Amino acid sequence: MPYFINTWRSPKPGHFMEVANAAREALQGTGKPGNVSTTISHPRPTERNMGVVGTIAGFPEITDVEEFFDAMLDDESRFASVEKANTLCDHTNVSVSEVLHGPNTLPDNFSPKFIQRLFITPRLDKHRELLLLVPDMKETSVRSNIVVSRPLSGPSVSIRVSCFVESLELLKELNSQFIGSPLQKTIQQSVASPTVRGLARIFYVNSVS
Repeated sequence: MPYFINTWRSPKPGHFMEVANAAREALQGTGKPGNVSTTISHPRPTERNMGVVGTIAGFPEITDVEEFFDAMLDDESRFASVEKANTLCDHTNVSVSEVLHGPNTLPDNFSPKFIQRLFITPRLDKHRELLLLVPDMKETSVRSNIVVSRPLSGPSVSIRVSCFVESLELLKELNSQFIGSPLQKTIQQSVASPTVRGLARIFYVNSVS
C-alpha cells in the first residue's frame, strides 16, 4: 500500500499566511505531489490555533518514506525550508500514514476545494469488521474523492477518512448520505468513541506528473 506524510502546524498569531506560504514552498521543494490546506473548522478549536496541514504523497513503499527522510536530514538546505515554517509556529509535528483504500475513480475535471477529515477509533474487537466496511462507505453519488488511511503513530487501531469535495454544499450532501447509509448502525456499534471531524480549505496543490 502507498504512504503519505502530513505536517501539522499551528501558526503563531499574526503569522498564518506566512506559514501557509512557507509550507507551500517546502512542498514544492520536495518534488512530490501533495497539497497544503488551512483549517476553517478545527477539530479541537479550544486546544489549538488555526492549522496549516501539509500532505506529501507519492511514496509507493515504506522504504520510499525512509529514503525521503534520510535525504531531507542529510540536506541542510531542504531542512532549512521546513524550519522556516516551523519557527513561525506554536506547535509543529509530522506523521506518516498508510493508505488502506485509495482514491475513487475521479470525476471529470474534478477540482477539490475542501477536505473533511474524519478521525475514527474502532473498538479493538471490531477493528477488522470496520475495515471490511470501508469500501462500501466510499460508495456515493456525490462528486468526491475519499481516501482511507491508518497513521503509523497514535492509537494502533485508529483510521482516518479524508473526503475531498468541490464545495461545502456537496460536503453537506455527502455527510447526509453517510448518516443515511444502511451501514451507519453497524459503524456506530464498531467505534470506541465519537468520530472527530475537521474541515480544511485547500490552499495549494502540487501536481507532479
